[in-house]
Amino acid sequence: MNGYYHVGKTYSNSDFKPKQDQPESKPKSRGLGDAVEAILTKTGIKSLFHKIVPEKSCGCKKRKEMLNKLVPFSNNNENI
Repeated sequence: MNGYYHVGKTYSNSDFKPKQDQPESKPKSRGLGDAVEAILTKTGIKSLFHKIVPEKSCGCKKRKEMLNKLVPFSNNNENI
């Protein structure tokens, strides 16, 4: 038998080739505000704040926009 057998099905070697999908595209960072947002989200600080004070706005959007204007990244918009 050329291939693999598992629970009633035979697989050929071509069934196990890695997929040639496009790599996941990350959102482009426009500036420091996007970087700060990514850090706060990945560390869980943002979700923790919203659990503690769910009814109050944290000003995230305003802070992000202000920091992006103050400290923009280069024109090539490198990913974080």
